[in-house]
Amino acid sequence: MKLHAPLLPSLLALVALAPPVGGQAAVTRGPAVAKVGTTVATVQWTTEPPSAGAVEWGLTPALGQSTAPTAVASLHEVEIAGLLPNQVYHYRLLAGGLPASSIFSFETAENPLQPSFRFAMFGDSGSGDADQTGVATLLESLDPDFVVIAGDVVYPSGAASGMDPRYFVPYAALLPERPFYLALGNHDYQTSCAQPYLDAFCLPESGPGGERYYSFDRGNVHFVSADSMALDFVPSSCAPDPAFDAQLAWLDADLAASTAQWKVVTFHHSPYSDSNHGNDSTVQALFVPIFEARGVDLVLTGHDHCYQRFPQMLGGVPASGGVRYIVAGTGGASLYGISPGPLLEVGVVSHGALIGDVCGNQMRLRFYGSDPGNYGQVLDDLLLAKGPPTPCAQGPTPIALGNRFEGSFSAGDDVDEICFEGVAGMLVSIDARRTIGPARPDFALTAPSSAVVDLAPYARASEKGTKATNVPLPETGTYRVTLHSANAAGGPYAVRTKGKASPGLKKVTAAGSVATPGSSVDVPFLAIAGSTLKGKVLSGGSGLDPSVALLGPGGSRISLDGLALSKPLVSVTLTGVPLSSTGAHTLRVSGANGTTGSFTGKLSVRFPKVAPLVVLEP
Repeated sequence: MKLHAPLLPSLLALVALAPPVGGQAAVTRGPAVAKVGTTVATVQWTTEPPSAGAVEWGLTPALGQSTAPTAVASLHEVEIAGLLPNQVYHYRLLAGGLPASSIFSFETAENPLQPSFRFAMFGDSGSGDADQTGVATLLESLDPDFVVIAGDVVYPSGAASGMDPRYFVPYAALLPERPFYLALGNHDYQTSCAQPYLDAFCLPESGPGGERYYSFDRGNVHFVSADSMALDFVPSSCAPDPAFDAQLAWLDADLAASTAQWKVVTFHHSPYSDSNHGNDSTVQALFVPIFEARGVDLVLTGHDHCYQRFPQMLGGVPASGGVRYIVAGTGGASLYGISPGPLLEVGVVSHGALIGDVCGNQMRLRFYGSDPGNYGQVLDDLLLAKGPPTPCAQGPTPIALGNRFEGSFSAGDDVDEICFEGVAGMLVSIDARRTIGPARPDFALTAPSSAVVDLAPYARASEKGTKATNVPLPETGTYRVTLHSANAAGGPYAVRTKGKASPGLKKVTAAGSVATPGSSVDVPFLAIAGSTLKGKVLSGGSGLDPSVALLGPGGSRISLDGLALSKPLVSVTLTGVPLSSTGAHTLRVSGANGTTGSFTGKLSVRFPKVAPLVVLEP
């Protein structure tokens, strides 16, 4: 799985952050990145009033390249071409040739020869309430490379008025940097035969079906998004459409043509279910024979609002090498109960998301809960394999301080490693304990410089494990926790982590003087990825007209568009600047218009609150 910079808080990304100036068009929805491939990606957004749009992009936040401007319009869908696989790109929106957003980033798809990625899946999501928000918040922490939604994207009827409150707002932190792939559900069809859905979303297209059904490849996996409504459920108000009748032939040919190692199909109605809607005989009769004939590995659906996992099946009975079916209508709609039948392997009544970690020959599927009683907990864990494990990710398992890591020792000298980001002066607590069995976990902590941190003054060992409390970190960077069983016994264990910032890290006060026109004074501070910066620079009547720039680790410039409010000759106020990197940051103070004088800087660094997620040993 690839690692990403933390996502921006949800509401910050809804309307691209940078306000319009003068008569410039404002971004009213987006941006949303879509159709991300190995060499191309599309960015979608809307503006008011209509404008000529373009995307400025590059390998660094300095950008440097731009797409050709579009015709004047409100809705923009702009393709960026000529990209490299498995590469992070930065971008921002232009309206009328002027910057209209902050800088975002996305990562191109993997080369099929390096297949390692994470996807999230759920259905029945567009409730617009706290349950949908809980799933969205969970996704921000689990950080998938892309998201699949199996229908009922916007309740209650797929109306255009529901698109913002039930889709673009809840997923606003994800959409600018992670592509979403959607399927149609029965509720999405209730307004104008799904026309608002087709108008609002930017999706891949098939020849006969357009955006109603389509396929795409990611790494060594072929994904198909089908339209189960077209089988026999289209509302009578819909005009006849050749796309409905053409789907079965297209689906069969598309799956037959794919040579991908894995084939995954998603749509709305579940062929097998032990919940309210039960087995869908139409889907069983029309879709399932194609899946079985064309070697589909996994079918992901919704419609029933719960999580259900069924075995590999052929002809409706368990069979090795058959098609596995999972229902995950858990995205936010009111939950349904389960009446377990003989085929059901796992049933969970909870909101949440199915996470798929693909690593070559293996696909690990984990269902994470998002309700208050199980938030971040793994409620189902299944490993699919097509051969020996593929070494996709090397090195320690990354966690965030606040996460819980779960692993298992083999008997003997088995060693596991996890890592986290920290800054000098933070206080860190690590509690490693066995869960069941005889293992007695112990650990060592290594600083970014490879120096071993002395834990003796802070650690206490017991028969259950070892706990170190409030260990001060001596350096800034990536720390490694090396875990082993002190008694060489095997068995499962869990590691709880916690980090807190000292007052000196959270509050920074500095005084200085800009002595000559054009000179500047640097105010340094430390932060970890996901922190937020607020504060003021005040001239105190010295004659200085304060101006500020913000630099991240390594001197990279951080955009302050819309987040720095100036009062000439008085102050500059920073209003919640998201920080995406760990390390030394600098607020650079200078005088606008050649002014000089003294200043006082008062900064507040808000370190992130980390969700109590469970991270499992790979």
